[in-house]
Amino acid sequence: MASIAENIAYYQDWDWSNAGAEWSHYWGGDAAMWESTIYPRIKQFLPASTIVEIGCGYGRLSRLLAQHAETQLILTDIIDTCVQACHDRFANDDRVICQRTNGQVLAGVKDHSVDLIISFYSLVDTDIDTINNYLSEFDRVLQKDGVAFIHHSNSAEYYDPQSAESNKSMQLLAAYRDVSVGARVLQLTAQQNNLVAIQQECINWDIQEVLSDCFSTIVKPDSKWMRQPIQLENSNFILEMLTAKQGQLNSHR
Repeated sequence: MASIAENIAYYQDWDWSNAGAEWSHYWGGDAAMWESTIYPRIKQFLPASTIVEIGCGYGRLSRLLAQHAETQLILTDIIDTCVQACHDRFANDDRVICQRTNGQVLAGVKDHSVDLIISFYSLVDTDIDTINNYLSEFDRVLQKDGVAFIHHSNSAEYYDPQSAESNKSMQLLAAYRDVSVGARVLQLTAQQNNLVAIQQECINWDIQEVLSDCFSTIVKPDSKWMRQPIQLENSNFILEMLTAKQGQLNSHR
């Protein structure tokens, strides 16, 4: 769907007046998104000494991650205004480092220094070349028992290029997520970078019938977290979001 240059061009022109809050409206807000969807999937890896977030935006998720970073929280983004917004937001927290990335390397992050890498929603429309670049960096910066949890496209599992011209569903999928990335593609690419996706949860997002997205938990082969990889299919993810939002509405009545 999008190269690094295309993503930079797109998000430089994004209307950031709501600081990215539109991406958590499905849950009824950032706190509900964290409590119902993100934290339960990564809690076994928290707290962590050093955390890296890829695609920090204006720091909505970052402020929640900061509560679990014991030593350092490194925030990265490809957009200058996002990096500056996080500089301002965390100006009084010496643990937080904000830096611009080129979408290929985690510049300034030391080798074998990171306990947890997280990227939620920011990589869903990036192509396999970008994913491969990041996986190579994961191998470099993760310590032996470090973990990466990334949210990416699963559209490669569905997309048929031969029917794309005449099939509106295929056209929608291609416009919605990157069709070069899927759970199996990521698993293979991880292996090529000396990593293993020990769990992959394929989920639906806006489209009920298609598991267009995937959460992958990635470790090194000699990690204490290493186990036989499993792939889950969660067709109730939309319900999870809606339940969280209803809970927010009920709590404010």
